[in-house]
Amino acid sequence: MHECPIKPDEFKSLAEEVLTSGRILRFQARGGSMMPFIWDGDILEVHPIGKKAIRKGDVVLFDMDGHIAAHRVKVVGVFNNYDALISQGDALRYTDGWISFDKVLGRVVALERNHKRISIDTGYMRFLAALW
Repeated sequence: MHECPIKPDEFKSLAEEVLTSGRILRFQARGGSMMPFIWDGDILEVHPIGKKAIRKGDVVLFDMDGHIAAHRVKVVGVFNNYDALISQGDALRYTDGWISFDKVLGRVVALERNHKRISIDTGYMRFLAALW
């Protein structure tokens, strides 16, 4: 497979444009921070999300200091008078800290692995992730 390198700021702009226009974003995941649920190389399907619809257990795509990450929501609350969340990669020991809802681009609802679509936005998958 031929890879087309894209700079992080270009990907962020593209993701924002696609998701804020109400369309679905699909891209190839890179890294192991979400193992064992999301593997390096999986194709992620991200849908736009209303900020008030963010829930604990969601996997959200967000801007983390200039680069884009997809991590699981651990806490939803208020930080410095702003609606915010705390996220963490499933394979990581530490959280990403408080992230303003304004930094959230969308919710990962499914992935594609070995040409098979796997929904991750279900109660069952949330239960498995909570056990992890």
